[in-house]
Amino acid sequence: MPPTQVPKSERQLLKLTQYVGALCLGVMFGFIGSIESINPQIVFSLNWKVWVGLVFFGLFFWWLLGRIFASVEEDNNSKTSTRKPFFWMLFFCLTIAGLTLGGFIWTLTETNESRLRDVIIGNIIAFWVIGFCVLLVWNLFQFFEENSAEAEKRFNEEHNIPDGSDD
Repeated sequence: MPPTQVPKSERQLLKLTQYVGALCLGVMFGFIGSIESINPQIVFSLNWKVWVGLVFFGLFFWWLLGRIFASVEEDNNSKTSTRKPFFWMLFFCLTIAGLTLGGFIWTLTETNESRLRDVIIGNIIAFWVIGFCVLLVWNLFQFFEENSAEAEKRFNEEHNIPDGSDD
């Protein structure tokens, strides 16, 4: 199969996504770096961690998003790519999760030892609740997709429309 030329508008959208995504992630890590302490109150400061988060991680994620998009294009053009898109997406997700968790743990170093246990337990409970909510939303989407497929099949049967499968 010959390589397909990506339309100019799609390339522009990918570049925009790369720049805006890197900017957003840089700002997020800059914000995480600005947190000095979280207990008994949240204290923010403008320090070196903000600039490292904003500039370094912004550039890092710009490069990483570029690698993800390039690997997808290589995979689509049937070139032998050294890394598959799945590898770069997994690396992207694990990097963001690790850096976010690391930044959060770093802010816990300023927490009083008497309250550290309460903060950790509260965050573990919060992650469980968030995970449970994500599971509920995922199950809800699965339910809607299944219900939609059944309704489409029933509609096709009622109106004698072939379902498109080759029996």
